[in-house]
Amino acid sequence: MEYTCIYCKNKKDESEFNREHVVPQMMGRYTNGLVLSDNQVCEACNSYFCGEIENKISMDSYEAFLRMKSGTRRMSEGRRIGHTRIRLSGVEGIYKGLSFIAVSDNTSDRLHYEIEPCVGFKKSENEYDYVSIENIEKATEDKLKFLKKFNNPIIQIGYEQDAVEKVLIEKGYIDKNAVCTKDGIREVFENKDFITSIKFNVDSYVRRVCAKTVFNYLCYKYSSEEMLKQKYDDLRNYIRYGKWSERLWFKLVEGFLNNVNPPNNTAHAVGTMIHVKGNVVELIGCVTWFGELTYIFKICDIEPDEQNLLSNGLNVVTLPQIETSFTYFDNVSTNITDDNAVFFYR
Repeated sequence: MEYTCIYCKNKKDESEFNREHVVPQMMGRYTNGLVLSDNQVCEACNSYFCGEIENKISMDSYEAFLRMKSGTRRMSEGRRIGHTRIRLSGVEGIYKGLSFIAVSDNTSDRLHYEIEPCVGFKKSENEYDYVSIENIEKATEDKLKFLKKFNNPIIQIGYEQDAVEKVLIEKGYIDKNAVCTKDGIREVFENKDFITSIKFNVDSYVRRVCAKTVFNYLCYKYSSEEMLKQKYDDLRNYIRYGKWSERLWFKLVEGFLNNVNPPNNTAHAVGTMIHVKGNVVELIGCVTWFGELTYIFKICDIEPDEQNLLSNGLNVVTLPQIETSFTYFDNVSTNITDDNAVFFYR
């Protein structure tokens, strides 16, 4: 028997379909987790999403950092967060300008920070300019004169000492008779506490994972037949093929939306809302990860049933019968709960 995949819209034999989790398993596993398994997503699309989209952000995104910090689906010892989409850096004192990498461990803290390899040049009594070994500039007379004012004018972290010395000699900072001392990180950075700045990039891969989560959710709540309708093609083509349509829109906000009622402040929230702007009515999707970031995007336009003109001259749009809902994924209890109220976004 043949079925039609909700993403590529190709008809395939039932043997070419497999299970698709509504919420990607990289974001957590839950009691009675929501799964599409009734010949809805083909194996080819499922494999594409895993290998070409989800794997790209699973260890290189702000969501990956939140997952590591929260302990949701514990990672193996020593996993490192990439820095294509997220950068962690110190913001004051001797830590200012240092780049850090979050690393998973099996302690109660769930992670620790490692300093990315760098060479530091004094720029004040309590601060250094940190650069990679490849970016060390040639020394100038003024630079050398300035560095001589300080003890420990140059430090290096994470490189082989011989490699750094070779570059410093080539660039004119030291000669072959220079004296180098070896201290541990604890001796150099005496204070264990530091403030970190986190900068992250939300690219198409992140957005497509969020959009796919809502698309799966709609299929779970409605049916394959509903999701195969033409009105979903703009969002479908963006998720599956990365083709953005000007009819879509996207927004990112901090924290949960005011309308929702999550079980705690670290839960995921996935759902749909109605967006009304004048006479334009849209169905929008929302995904909140770990209670910190909410992705909002248009799913499709909704045609109103009718327009009525009230006696006071106000236009009122009578909305079609649309069921909106939110589902909460509790990262503490692993329970899933539903809220089937009508939600509006303005």
